[in-house]
Amino acid sequence: MGKIATAIIARCRNDVYYSFVDLKKGVADKLDKFNHEPFQKREGSRYEVLLEEREYLRPLPDAPYEIAEWVYGRAVNLDFHVVYKKNRYSCPYQYAKKRWI
Repeated sequence: MGKIATAIIARCRNDVYYSFVDLKKGVADKLDKFNHEPFQKREGSRYEVLLEEREYLRPLPDAPYEIAEWVYGRAVNLDFHVVYKKNRYSCPYQYAKKRWI
C-alpha cells in the first residue's frame, strides 16, 4: 500500500484539482496507469496478474473480520486500568474494583 500511495501522490503533486470529483478522477487515472506499468524484475504488470488470479478470488464476507481474543475474569484496578499481558487498558472510573465474568 505504501508504494502505491507514494506513487500516486508523487504523480499528482504538480496537478491542480478544482473539485473532489476532479481529484478522484485524477487519482483513478494515475492508479490505472500505475497498475498497467510493467514490473521491473519480472514479466507482466499488476493488472495482468489480477486478470490471471481473478478466477481464484472470492467475494468479501458481509461482516468484516475482527481479530479478537475474549478474556474473562479480569478485575479493574483502583487506578481504573485492566492489566492484560503487561499492557494496561483504561476504563471508566465506575468499574473500579469490579470483576468481569
